[in-house]
Amino acid sequence: MSIKGFTLLEVMFTLILFICLSLFSINALSLFREKNEKQMIIDELKMAIQYAKFQGINLGHTLYLTPPNAETDWSKGMELKQLNKITGQMELLHQWQWQHRNWSLSWSGANANKILISNNPSHAISNGTFTLTDVKSHQSVKILLNRLGRLKVKTD
Repeated sequence: MSIKGFTLLEVMFTLILFICLSLFSINALSLFREKNEKQMIIDELKMAIQYAKFQGINLGHTLYLTPPNAETDWSKGMELKQLNKITGQMELLHQWQWQHRNWSLSWSGANANKILISNNPSHAISNGTFTLTDVKSHQSVKILLNRLGRLKVKTD
């Protein structure tokens, strides 16, 4: 009577090979996820600034982009506001919320906690720099915002 099957050595070799390939694929998957998450944040930022720029032109008065709850941390999102001339209070027009726990987004420009958006297309926006930092690896990306509302991405 002949017994057919794999030897212990063949099974161990196959399991070790499978585990090694799994470890490499998990590492590649996490890098792929981080890259896509970073690009998604940059795209959301571009779309928010374009929307704010078009709203400023359409409404015909100055608008402000601020972090939520008047903080200096832009990682949680941003708010588009206008100044009510009657009450002197800021009114919320639109709000973006982001849920990216592994990323930190900060703004450095003329005003630390707001971006001025004019209704005149020739000098539409305050210029400055967003810094997008990965909390785990501390790698950062600079996103430059010029006066016309264009974003340029620079990696460190």
